[in-house]
Amino acid sequence: MEKAYHQAEAEQGPMVLERISDLNEAKRRLGDFLDIRGMTVVNPTGNEVGKVDSLYMDPKLDKLTMAGISFGGVWGFGAKHTLVPMDQLEVIDGNKVRVMPNPEIVNAAPDLKEDEGDYRCYCDYWTRVSRERASESKRAA
Repeated sequence: MEKAYHQAEAEQGPMVLERISDLNEAKRRLGDFLDIRGMTVVNPTGNEVGKVDSLYMDPKLDKLTMAGISFGGVWGFGAKHTLVPMDQLEVIDGNKVRVMPNPEIVNAAPDLKEDEGDYRCYCDYWTRVSRERASESKRAA
């Protein structure tokens, strides 16, 4: 299945995402989903690296597509905030979220600027990462 952030790549104009603030409205539009906001984020080896701050949906697809994640810093100061596609996250133990790419990939993602209106830079970044990882997998096989 083609990923939502790949689908947006072919579209012209800004990529619009809606931050989920009203959980009841989101569930009405999206159906049931696990609200991972506030959950601890761990890296692939299980070390705590941050937390999920927010969730974003694509209003054209009525689909949850990205999670806003903050990591690093001390007590929220100096933390990096970025968007990570939902398909790159895995809920573990019902209370933690594992980010699947290695930390360097997430750290290189564009910084999240709230209410910027156009989220295409995140779509473009994760599409490129996905293609590079697929290419590496083919070479290794």
